[in-house]
Amino acid sequence: MWRTASLYVIGKQLNRSIYFDGNYKCIYEYKEEFRDIFENNYKIFKIMRPKKQHVKLVSFAEKCCHYDSPDRLTDESAQLIKIWGNYLQSFKYLRNYKKQIRKFFTFSTQNKLKAYQFAQKLFKSQSIINKEFKICVHTRRGDFVELQQSTNKYFTEKATSYILNSVKKRYSNISIILFGDDNNFLNHIEIADNVTIYTPTIRSRAVNLCFAINYCNSLLITAPTSTFAWWMGYLLPEGSPIFYYSCERSCRHISKKIFFQLNGFH
Repeated sequence: MWRTASLYVIGKQLNRSIYFDGNYKCIYEYKEEFRDIFENNYKIFKIMRPKKQHVKLVSFAEKCCHYDSPDRLTDESAQLIKIWGNYLQSFKYLRNYKKQIRKFFTFSTQNKLKAYQFAQKLFKSQSIINKEFKICVHTRRGDFVELQQSTNKYFTEKATSYILNSVKKRYSNISIILFGDDNNFLNHIEIADNVTIYTPTIRSRAVNLCFAINYCNSLLITAPTSTFAWWMGYLLPEGSPIFYYSCERSCRHISKKIFFQLNGFH
């Protein structure tokens, strides 16, 4: 999602059409995946196989999570330029284009329906959906444990309690939704307050994300280098309060000013 969204914006800024190199099989797989998940954006997947002599290879955005200004590409006169950078993971690429990006990532009718059906099953009644203020907590374990960037139990419990106490000043009906890939870990999360806690199991990442942005009123990101959680926060309705763990040394390869500082993130 990062790469596609950033390329979309860079193309607009440079007044260039973007293309994907058809020599890589994965590009066709990405296009089909996007076709299944989103409503419109698969259409930007213009796949080409240009001859090497017609393409200028440009070093750009080689480091993960660091912003490289597209302005330095404005003087490139080659008809086709291919940037040598994979991640493009900085909110700065998306600045001033949030409205377009949100529309760009409009989910397909099928995924919206699946998310709705799951919500009806999880919450039991429409009144709960309408009346409860839902604090969503995204956790990430798995491979992040070895990388020392995984969700911390102590922080998750303390931060959730802090948000809960803050929200209580404005809302009386509050629930907590725990997202994560480690059910054993989620089952050991302790929240002192007497609130309803949901631990949904949604196997489809697309439906998971669609569900979150449609039913979460607030979000806590406990593993700050999780790009999935970042997109949860970015696509939530405007004004939704978003909190994240300031990871300090555990994620020194990213800059908070480049990756996190966006309206709504605290």
